[in-house]
Amino acid sequence: VNSTTLVAVGYDASIYGVAYRSTDNGATWTLQNISGTTVAYLQNVIRINDTTLLATGRDSSNYGVVYRSTNSGVSWTLVAASASVVAYLEASAAISETDLVAVGRNSSNASIVYRSTNGGTSWALAWTAPAYQLRAVTKVSSTVLIAVGIRTTDNFGVILRSTDAGRNWSFVYTATAIAQLYDVVALTSAIILAVGKNTSNYGVVYRSTDGGNTWSLINATGTTVAHIVSVERISDTVAVIMGGTTLTTASYGLVYRSTDAGLTWTLILNTTNAPASYANFGAATMVTDNIITIAGTNNSNYPVVFRSIGVYDGVTQFTTPAPFVTNDVGVKGIEHYIKS
Repeated sequence: VNSTTLVAVGYDASIYGVAYRSTDNGATWTLQNISGTTVAYLQNVIRINDTTLLATGRDSSNYGVVYRSTNSGVSWTLVAASASVVAYLEASAAISETDLVAVGRNSSNASIVYRSTNGGTSWALAWTAPAYQLRAVTKVSSTVLIAVGIRTTDNFGVILRSTDAGRNWSFVYTATAIAQLYDVVALTSAIILAVGKNTSNYGVVYRSTDGGNTWSLINATGTTVAHIVSVERISDTVAVIMGGTTLTTASYGLVYRSTDAGLTWTLILNTTNAPASYANFGAATMVTDNIITIAGTNNSNYPVVFRSIGVYDGVTQFTTPAPFVTNDVGVKGIEHYIKS
């Protein structure tokens, strides 16, 4: 495994779990089937170590499923399921190579947190709370985790914090000015960014500088309508947020970049003028110091990848590598990993 490999997961027109894999910094991609002929809405992929990846989602009965690869994404095995328990697993995080967490909601729209202590082979329900849907989780330290989502009673965003590696959680913030929170990432052990949209559908960032105890609001996109659904860490000070102009298929992809740890944001990509105009971006990663790759779906639910080399200040620096133009696959996550 080296710094040229990327893996993106999602599902195809038959709702079978799939992965796209690139071994050349995202210039070309190969489609791989993960779940065979088993329905798998794969939502997320994370790196466990140099060769091990974990993809989470749900099956046709909405039971949680976990697929695992031990050869850098070449092949995958179903290692765990929620055993006839409805579990919409939206995201996961690796605390260590053995300790993992996955978050989501159950059939009653109650928040759920599953934990694994054996690298994802088996899982147990660790925590639940009514009337909350968890959308994302990030590791802050070996014991501290942050999860975000919405309160189903009023659609306000919520932020939760765990100080015991996901066994117990406390509510640290309710974002009453925000309709929903979709994603969260830790830039450092102190600086954490949570993203979503407010009631005017403007993209917003909640920022913490004390490890998730307190939060401040940043109106990242000004008065531009931006359904921000994802945030990705590039470095301790650089991050990108992304989404679309709507949450429907008739959406233009938007990407904003911050170089001051989330204080200010600059629009670096708007697909209105791009070759594949419609896009809802859901994931991004920095491949090397000067290559950034952004993935999502277009208005036909085909996967789209935009790739920029060198400068991130407009659509002219972004290209769309093949074969992301013809395959009916919804890409829901992208993971970049390097050998330490």
